Amino acid sequence: MSLALLPYVDSIYERDVRASLFLFSEKHKFTLVLLAIGALMLLGACSRPIAPQFSISNEIGNAPHAISFAIDESIEADRFRWDFGDGVGSEERDPEHIFQDAGTFNVRLTVVKDGRSSVAENTVTILPGEAGWIDLGQIPDSITYLSSAGFTAKAFDVLGNSIVDPVFDWDCDPAAGQINASGIFTAGKHVGNYPDAITVSFERLGVEVVQKFGIEIIGGDLHAVFIEPDKLDVQVARSENIKVSAIDEAGHLLESASLRFKAIRDGDSVDSTGRFEPSTIASNGEESLVSVEVELNGRVIETVVSGIIRPGILDQLHPFDVPASLQIGDSVQLSVFGTDRFGNSLTLDEMKWSADSSDIGSITDSGIFTAGTVAGEYFEEGISGRGILHGVESSVIIPLKIEPGPAESLHILPDNDSIAIGAGSPFVVLASDAYGNVLDIEEEEYEYQYSSAGRGSEIAIFIAGYEIGDFENAITVTLPAHVAGNAIEIVAQSDVNIRQRSSNIIAVEVMDQDGGGILFLDLETAQLGSADISFNDNGAMELAPSWWPDGSRLVYVSDLTGE
Repeated sequence: MSLALLPYVDSIYERDVRASLFLFSEKHKFTLVLLAIGALMLLGACSRPIAPQFSISNEIGNAPHAISFAIDESIEADRFRWDFGDGVGSEERDPEHIFQDAGTFNVRLTVVKDGRSSVAENTVTILPGEAGWIDLGQIPDSITYLSSAGFTAKAFDVLGNSIVDPVFDWDCDPAAGQINASGIFTAGKHVGNYPDAITVSFERLGVEVVQKFGIEIIGGDLHAVFIEPDKLDVQVARSENIKVSAIDEAGHLLESASLRFKAIRDGDSVDSTGRFEPSTIASNGEESLVSVEVELNGRVIETVVSGIIRPGILDQLHPFDVPASLQIGDSVQLSVFGTDRFGNSLTLDEMKWSADSSDIGSITDSGIFTAGTVAGEYFEEGISGRGILHGVESSVIIPLKIEPGPAESLHILPDNDSIAIGAGSPFVVLASDAYGNVLDIEEEEYEYQYSSAGRGSEIAIFIAGYEIGDFENAITVTLPAHVAGNAIEIVAQSDVNIRQRSSNIIAVEVMDQDGGGILFLDLETAQLGSADISFNDNGAMELAPSWWPDGSRLVYVSDLTGE
């Protein structure tokens, strides 16, 4: 009979081994199962090091927490491997480890003996340490008044371990609003920036940490717009600042509202700050001047600022409705208006009048002028006006022309001329009114008559005859009726004395555009020559110059030099 003893390991445990033996007989075909307990040979092949056991000094603590680990002295091994579960290990037999992180850690010990290993495990619990800091959640840039916002925070110990379910203490400056224990903040009604208005704190292990932060409370939606001044009143070429205030329903100033200005009149301007500068043209009463647009968060309010653009200060006075001419004794109301330097019309506060001479006329305080008896044109003197506006004065001369009255008398100059025989002498005819004002009448308007003492022409020149003596009424001049306002004709006469010639030389004054000169004509020799230069430009323009003897147009000299 042949037997085979086969070992079969049913199962292996750390502290016992059970083996089954199968006895096999081919002939008798039976199996003998033998159970051997404590089979030393099989145990030896499958033995391990004794399972390690270790002790922990303190399984629970607050970070940083130091724990000492110890192995039974009966345990012998070739090597020890510790894994503290926080990423740190050791190969010491009895190590000490400081846990920095909070949490539950599985500590694993591996013992190696003769190439075989055995493992033991245990757990430690590390709680967060002393209070370290507070990490605030997102804080809004601003909160609308009377609205609410929730604040969140996280707590950490000094090592950065998160503290689960910390108990926060929330507090708030009552001027900013209120906050509850859950961190729900309700803003007050007063807008503004409140630095360090909200406080959050927590305490752990006798250490308290406090965190403060500020909040800005802003107004609500755009509700109304106020403009100062609400009406503009400014002079030309000056400026005025327009202040615009946007407010919410509670009256809070909304500084974040955007403003846009636009000048309405041509020539006016306004910048982005609201500085308004009118043109040089005054307004015609109250007008729309500036449009204002205020916008906030899509809400737009538009309004218009009206006002008056007034003229500048008084610069000049201008007479108006002044007659082209006045007759003596006529009365007229004189009127002036003022303008600034840009030509804008001004209404004067006061007007004062004065006359340079009573001969020109008289004027009342109200500006009623009565023409005087002295006719003439008064452009640089005569009637003066001083206008006053807001303490500023300006003056003006009123241009006046006083016409003479109708002709009442005639005068011939000279009224008794002395003329050499055969010589010619001009004369002047003057027509005067009742006040002695000389009328401007063309020479052709008169009628001329001459006696037998001589002859003449229509241009007021008498040519003496050759009879010596005194001749009364040698010249007769008539002003026909209605020529110069005269109802009837006016007659004037002049006497002439005809005398012997004392020289054959006649002095003739010749005038042209370049001046004049004196020529001497020798009647005896028929020679013509110029007088000495000392005779020229002597300023004598009257009809009978004083340097000509006897008032005649003849000059008696001994030679052509005038000596």
